Order: sequence, then structure tokens, then C-alpha cells
Amino acid sequence: MNKFIHTVQKITNSGMAGGAVLMVALMVLTVANVIYRAFGGVIQGTYEVSEMLIAVFAGFALSYTIFYDRNVIVKLIISRLSNRVQSILEGFNALLGVGIWGAMAWMTIHYLFKRGYKGEGFTETLGLPYFPVKCLWAAALILCVIVFVVKLINLFQQKEDK
Repeated sequence: MNKFIHTVQKITNSGMAGGAVLMVALMVLTVANVIYRAFGGVIQGTYEVSEMLIAVFAGFALSYTIFYDRNVIVKLIISRLSNRVQSILEGFNALLGVGIWGAMAWMTIHYLFKRGYKGEGFTETLGLPYFPVKCLWAAALILCVIVFVVKLINLFQQKEDK
């Protein structure tokens, strides 16, 4: 089981590293577009590329945040409660996360298989296909579900250790 958790951790870290590279690319593109606008020009398709990069980055950032408990506000509030209540809330949160993110992943995958390349298909300005971005988004949602399952496994392992 620890090998599974370690593999999920590696995938989550890799997704975040890839997302960080995409974020840097987004920043470079945005700065280049702002500078180019100062000279009266516009980089065509900046908005389209930006929305695609943000969708992919956000998906993998979510799984990283969930895996490493990086939601500061929630941790700040929960840390004031007893250990038992914390465990119960973390278990409830993980179950709720599996349900919500699982439903989102399921509907996204259903949409992808039902429509595939049909529908909107390509961006207006650059003609970039939406399908690969939607597949990456679905993969990120599946990763979020797997991370919540890992959270549940960790909770049960902690309970058995006590």
C-alpha cells in the first residue's frame, strides 16, 4: 500500500512541476503581450492559450494542494479541535472529496467520450484543439479523486497503528 501512496505522491509532484512550467510560460506570454501592446501590437491568441494553460495548471495544483494539506484556512480552523474531531472531519472531507471530484471526473469523461472532437472543437483565433486540454483536465480530476482515496487510506492506517 505504501508503494501505491508513494506512486501517487510522485505523480502529484510531477503534475505540480509540469503545472509550474506552464505557469512560467503563461507569465512569459502575458509579459510579452503587455510589452508588445506598448508598441501598438497584440500577440494573437494570448487569451486562448492563457485559458488553456490555466485549466491544466489549476487541475494539477488542486491535487497537489489536497495531497499536502496546503489549504491554510481549513487547517487553521481544524487545528483548534480535538484529535478525534479532526480525524472525523478529515474522513468526512475525504469522502466528500471522492464524491464531488469523482462526479466531476465522471461527467467530464462522459462528455469527452460522448462528444470527442465534436462541438466547439477548436479555438477561434489559433485553431488549437480543446480536446487535449479537456483530457488533461479529466486526468487532473481523476488524480484528485485518487489523492482523496490516499487520504482515506492514511486515516485508516493511522487508526490501525493506535
